[in-house]
Amino acid sequence: MKYLLIALFIVISHWAQAQWHFVTKDIQIYDWVDEKWEYRNGEKNHIVKYDFDKDFSFFSLTEKKDEYIYRILNYEYEREENRYLLDILSEDGTEYFMILDFREQNIRFLSDEGFCIRHSIKNMYKTKEKKTPPKKL
Repeated sequence: MKYLLIALFIVISHWAQAQWHFVTKDIQIYDWVDEKWEYRNGEKNHIVKYDFDKDFSFFSLTEKKDEYIYRILNYEYEREENRYLLDILSEDGTEYFMILDFREQNIRFLSDEGFCIRHSIKNMYKTKEKKTPPKKL
């Protein structure tokens, strides 16, 4: 029993320090028209990389050679739906509602201006945050 608790502690410690990474495979853009989402356009093989920090307080979005940073203002996990609901803030001060949906395997950005950007998840993985060694005195 003692060894089981130690193993469980190690797994939980690893989980607490892990960072999430997502790579997407396509993008779809929708507009909110007449009380429903209408498909505007999309692109296959549109690769976007998401990197979340271990504290789930910010993430970076890398698209081609551009990187954007978003701050996570608050979030909620819906266990039954297996998804996170996030209020996020972009570098330019624009607020979005984001859905990180594990069941549907997608990430959605919703804007107050009436559009939705949907990325299909190709791959997701976790890494342990790298610790920098202390500087020598």
